[in-house]
Amino acid sequence: MKTKVTLIILEIPSAFNGVIPTVSTVIRKDNGKFPSKFISAGSVEHTITSLCSDVCNVHRDFLDLKLKDLVKDGPETVEAIYCGSVPKGVLSVKNCYKSYPLEDIFLEDKYGFCIRQFPRLTGG
Repeated sequence: MKTKVTLIILEIPSAFNGVIPTVSTVIRKDNGKFPSKFISAGSVEHTITSLCSDVCNVHRDFLDLKLKDLVKDGPETVEAIYCGSVPKGVLSVKNCYKSYPLEDIFLEDKYGFCIRQFPRLTGG
């Protein structure tokens, strides 16, 4: 069984000011999907650290990534979905990624479920 690690990195405004915030997320430019990588010879932690450095300028510890779900992604693949956030204006993405408003992208149910669990987006 193969394990795929997927990162959902959210850029959240620091002040909501009574209105629904415009939250952005990092996706690949070429396919509009969240950054992901299969675990090969290293550990989960090593894979997450490597994926973070491939995607952006922020170290994985600053993102405070939390495992939000494990889902079967095929007959031989399990997907571990991690979610973390940074304040708006901190994140700088690498060349093949972009930061895009969350409300403007199509979210598969499994990713929408993970994002809805995020406390800063539900007022918690």
